Amino acid sequence: MKAKARDKKEPNTGEYKIPLRMSSRIKPFALALLLGFVLTATLLLACLPLPALANGTPITTCQELQNMKNDLTADYYLANDIDCSGFDCGDEGEGFMPIGWSSKFTGKFDGKGYKITLFLYNERTLYK
Repeated sequence: MKAKARDKKEPNTGEYKIPLRMSSRIKPFALALLLGFVLTATLLLACLPLPALANGTPITTCQELQNMKNDLTADYYLANDIDCSGFDCGDEGEGFMPIGWSSKFTGKFDGKGYKITLFLYNERTLYK
């Protein structure tokens, strides 16, 4: 390949670089194509439903699970696996005090695939 006057020689490598120039006929087409892509992507993102990332209050401990009794209308979700072994609700005995016993739980609870292990409820609190 023969170097032309418009080609530039790289000082460090000695290679010639041919400058790429877009013709005046292709430039508007390329810009319109890019603009169309951006508008299409924006419209798709605006119309698609967003996933439920964090609807409600996250529950990460057994105590937070027990505290659901303070708002029976709220929405909750598990944010991790919970181990309730040895949990004491603080009412004369080990275990979990049932929520929504005297009032109905009307909120939503989403386990999101996590699990609660060693869950005991305090039966003595039910019959006092």
